Amino acid sequence: MNLKYTELTVCGYSPINRIVRIGEETSGKECLFYEVEPDIPHPPVFRIPFQAGSREDAGSYTGVTNCDLLEIVADRLEYSPPGDISLKRIASAVEHIRSAIELLT
Repeated sequence: MNLKYTELTVCGYSPINRIVRIGEETSGKECLFYEVEPDIPHPPVFRIPFQAGSREDAGSYTGVTNCDLLEIVADRLEYSPPGDISLKRIASAVEHIRSAIELLT
């Protein structure tokens, strides 16, 4: 397997983590792994494995689903202190995330 490491571009802000997509170089398939590396000296690397195929299928890969990740983000937004973001903007983001989950399920 010839893996390709692609650093993701983030939507217009200065990231505090480096996010890398790990996938087969010539594959048109979805990526199974992403790595998150904090921008600190000697950082730990967190690898997130994603689900591939149905859990009932023999040979499928068991991992996190897209909806799992969206649920986590929505929960963190709802229950974390707002910081510099207005509560109205947070509520709007959560509403959009919940809509995405409904569309994907």
